[in-house]
Amino acid sequence: MALRVGVTAKAGDGDQLFGSVTSRDIAAELEKLGHTIDRHRIVIHSPIRSVGEHEVTLHIHRDIDVPLKVQVLAEGREEVVEVAAEEAEPDAEADSETEESEEEE
Repeated sequence: MALRVGVTAKAGDGDQLFGSVTSRDIAAELEKLGHTIDRHRIVIHSPIRSVGEHEVTLHIHRDIDVPLKVQVLAEGREEVVEVAAEEAEPDAEADSETEESEEEE
C-alpha cells in the first residue's frame, strides 16, 4: 500500500500549475497530517507542474526508500473533485446491488 498526500496549487484552465510543487510543499502537507519529514528526504524525480497524481520517494534511511503518491489539486477546484469522488461511490454500490438482485432471479 502506497502512502498518499494531497497538495493544492494554483493552476490554469489547462491544469498546468503556475510554478511547481516542491519538496517543501509536500513536507508541509505531511506535517499537517502529523508526519514530520525533512524536505531534503523527499526525492522528486521530475518537476511536478500539472494537476494529477505524481509519485515521489521518501528517502528515510540509506537503505529505505518509500514511494509516496502526491495528488495535486487545482486551487478553487478541489471541492469539485471531492464531490465527484463521493458521487461515484454510491453508483458503484448501486451497480453491485443490481447485479446481486439479477443473480437471485
